[in-house]
Amino acid sequence: MFQAPTDGQVIEQVRRQERWRPRIAGVFIVVGLAGLAFTIVMGHHIYNTMLGSLNWAYQHIPPGPHQSCQLFNEVGYKRGFLIGMTLLGGFTTFFSMAFNGFLMTIRDRKNQLLLRCWDVLTMEDANSVDEQGA
Repeated sequence: MFQAPTDGQVIEQVRRQERWRPRIAGVFIVVGLAGLAFTIVMGHHIYNTMLGSLNWAYQHIPPGPHQSCQLFNEVGYKRGFLIGMTLLGGFTTFFSMAFNGFLMTIRDRKNQLLLRCWDVLTMEDANSVDEQGA
């Protein structure tokens, strides 16, 4: 039914992970930094567009009762809140992606120690087999 992996299979899986680690870290860093830049540029663009549309509305809609000013304020507040939350989500996502990429560039000490110990043990086993056979 379910067989536990052998020590050799576990070691090969760790070796595969360690081989791909720098490439994946590079992708995370590039995508994270590009996403951060895109989020900042789009946030600036959306802010300017929203500010321009609200200024246009203030200038072209005739002043009316107190309710229209309150309506403009509510629209501005709701738009700003939603855009801010969206940008915060994008910033958080891309920052954490870039940060995890930087963390992945640091070698995993536990995996490196495991691979070194395995190599030493397999070399000792190979040497003992050679000595017994000779």
